[in-house]
Amino acid sequence: MDQENGSQLKESLPQEAPGHGWPYWPQLSVFIVMLLVAGLWYWWSESGDWVIRVNGAPISRAAWQQETNRTEISMASTLGFDVQAPGNEKIRAEISKEVLKQMVERALLSQAASRAGIAAAPGDVAVRIMMDELNAGGQDRMAQVLQSQGYNLDQYRRLVAEMLTISKLNEYVTKNVVVTEEEIRAVYKSDHDLLTTPEQVKVGQILVPTKEKAAALIAELDKGANFEKLADSNSIDPGVKDSHGVVGYITRDDPKIPDAFRAAAFSTPAGAYARQPVQSEFGWHVLFVYDKKAAQLMSYADAHSQLQQQLLASKKNDVFEGYLNRLQENSLIERRVRQQDVPKPF
Repeated sequence: MDQENGSQLKESLPQEAPGHGWPYWPQLSVFIVMLLVAGLWYWWSESGDWVIRVNGAPISRAAWQQETNRTEISMASTLGFDVQAPGNEKIRAEISKEVLKQMVERALLSQAASRAGIAAAPGDVAVRIMMDELNAGGQDRMAQVLQSQGYNLDQYRRLVAEMLTISKLNEYVTKNVVVTEEEIRAVYKSDHDLLTTPEQVKVGQILVPTKEKAAALIAELDKGANFEKLADSNSIDPGVKDSHGVVGYITRDDPKIPDAFRAAAFSTPAGAYARQPVQSEFGWHVLFVYDKKAAQLMSYADAHSQLQQQLLASKKNDVFEGYLNRLQENSLIERRVRQQDVPKPF
């Protein structure tokens, strides 16, 4: 009886095919392969030096480093500020964060332009590069400038294409923005201070090294001498040969003019010369006031075009910023930035 039950039990169990192992091995093999493939895909997607991915497109740590360095070089050459100097670590960290933010925004806008079928024409890119070469002083000088910024010509061409593409996207997104006459009138009424030409004085000077020399020239003017002829023969101002001592119109807050010079000019009547010499860091000045203009509000007709352009630019900027914000909200932006990832000085 036990032998019969055992035979029945054996017959009810799955039978191994001749020459094969466990019957579930094929299914298990497929499962293991799937795990391996998934693991390899995850390793591939998460490996590399990327710090941010914008809809799957990576921004590498190396690219971030390069862009940060270019910004620092530009600041050093235009502002004379060495970001990499000791003590500027916090400033450098903020700059690097701003650079990364702008790289993300450029990626979002470039992707949006691609989806909309917008791209810079190769001819426009070539014209822009040609203009940049002319402004730089020729191809050789342009190559030197690019090298100092860490670019070669191909990289710069891609950057120009990207910037022109984003500009075309901006035009496309803001093409329906308009400014109404009511908006222009409202700004004209509210911005009188900005539309008022400040008080001005047209002044001339004779610059000499000593107070005694200046006093002697004032004595000559008392006798009826011609101011511009005295300037031509006595002024040490390097530009006197072309200007004959005429400085031009200045305002009360002109930062290029010494305080004492401005004070004397505005206190002297039009058509007269200052009775006392004026001292500055440059020497001693004898002043002559040719003309005075009172502060004057621009008429609506004169201000109309300026206000229209300013308002249109402001409204387009607001619309495009809103568009960029929506792109950010509706995009997958993966961040893998740590404090130690802030680019180091090159």
